Amino acid sequence: MATKKYIYHYTKFITAIEYILPTMKLKSNSLKKMNDPRENQLWAFLGKNVNYPEIYPDTYSRECHIEHQFKLGDEIRKSVQAISFVQNEAGKGFMNEMMWAHYGENHRGICLEIDEQVYCE
Repeated sequence: MATKKYIYHYTKFITAIEYILPTMKLKSNSLKKMNDPRENQLWAFLGKNVNYPEIYPDTYSRECHIEHQFKLGDEIRKSVQAISFVQNEAGKGFMNEMMWAHYGENHRGICLEIDEQVYCE
């Protein structure tokens, strides 16, 4: 018999009580609204193969290239949806200090233990 694997979702206590537990559903959030310092800061979308003149035909010029890198990064952060989980690390998925700080309301929130197979189904 295979060992069950769990994933852990950290959230505010009130969010769990009012939204998650009554519906048994998790909602995604845009990267722009995430509470992770790397995800909610402005960042430029770089790449040699990004065709900025085609993406922004009315506003792009070589003089404003960097501005358009940040503009595309912001558009991506607004449109990409994510849900944050921690995988079970030898039964310690609920002990992730960073996740408690970022998503678990600085240790006043809640950590939901979710059966990974059931969630994926």
